[in-house]
Amino acid sequence: MKKYLSGVVTGLLIALAFSICLAFAQRVYMRVSGVIPPERKLAEIVNILERNYIGELDMDRLFDGLFTGFVYGVGDPYTTYLPRAVFERYMQNIEGSFTGVGLFVTPEPGGSRVLVLSPIEGGPASEAGIRPNDFIIQVDGVNVSGDSLDQAIAMMRGPLNTEVILTVFRESTNETFDVTILRRAIDVPSVFPEMLENNIGYIRISSFEGTTASQFRNALMDFTSQGMEGLIIDVRNNPGGLLHSVAEIAGLLVPEGTIVYTEDRRGRERSFASDENYLGIPLVILVNQNSASASEILAGAVKDLGAGVLVGETTFGKGLVQSIYRLSDGSAVKVTVARYYTPSGLSINDVGIEPNYIVVLDTELSHRIASLEPEEDLQLLKAIEVIGLKME
Repeated sequence: MKKYLSGVVTGLLIALAFSICLAFAQRVYMRVSGVIPPERKLAEIVNILERNYIGELDMDRLFDGLFTGFVYGVGDPYTTYLPRAVFERYMQNIEGSFTGVGLFVTPEPGGSRVLVLSPIEGGPASEAGIRPNDFIIQVDGVNVSGDSLDQAIAMMRGPLNTEVILTVFRESTNETFDVTILRRAIDVPSVFPEMLENNIGYIRISSFEGTTASQFRNALMDFTSQGMEGLIIDVRNNPGGLLHSVAEIAGLLVPEGTIVYTEDRRGRERSFASDENYLGIPLVILVNQNSASASEILAGAVKDLGAGVLVGETTFGKGLVQSIYRLSDGSAVKVTVARYYTPSGLSINDVGIEPNYIVVLDTELSHRIASLEPEEDLQLLKAIEVIGLKME
């Protein structure tokens, strides 16, 4: 027993000595290399600001900036820190209503600007003339970046009936201009159905939110009661949304099989599947370069499972899945946690999905997808042609 206790004590002494040596070595390394502990560096910065900054310091804002920058260091534009106010607005958006200017935006592919995917129809930004593919450069005179997209979105939102000034760069005309917009309550209908000639149903989906699947199901039931024989689903300029929402919609349209599957950092897979009950009529999905994320999940499932064909242009190419982790103070971190794959095993991130029939609209027409005259919309005309051939 004495030998055992002696061995234990000796082991503890050796471990303590090792820890002391390790801590000493770390301090020596930091001194030699010029590296200092983060908490000490932060204290030094705060001290400098408190002694020298000419204005008032808002410590809450400083720490939000600290956390935002820390998460930004991951290097993924979709992994972001969400201050509490930003997180609350984000959740409002998912629920389908918020107060703001009415824009769907995304980080610029390969760049750092805030790219407009599409204005919400009937919203203040749309009425002010902001178009898809515009860039938001500043909000109320403050520079905004796609690298901190959620901050930019939070700045564009705000109390009801307050004004916000957006500085917009329009690449097609190489002009920069300011737009003053009055924030309004934005209720976001995401499904827009219309019965076309020859019993062809047309449904445009603007985004995949919490109520989108139920809206879509209601539209299908209405069309079925009218004798629908073919269906066109338009996800052009659709930036995406909730994974479970698009999976539920795809399940109504494709035969039994995998709709989409995801793979996380540990190689663990999660799949969404459809059963044998599906619509089973001629189907076309309209896509363009601004069809992203959940829109691409729908397009990939329909194409890979042979339920229909795609018409338009190669899609955006966002094949990443994010999850939200709420922190104890009401803020949150949105983290890219997985890649998603189409039923055939294709990862479309930075690649997109190529349609079966490529039909290109010029930039000006692409800006006005939701308001084009029938004869202007060559992509829709092609979809109607394809549906007609399949119905014969």
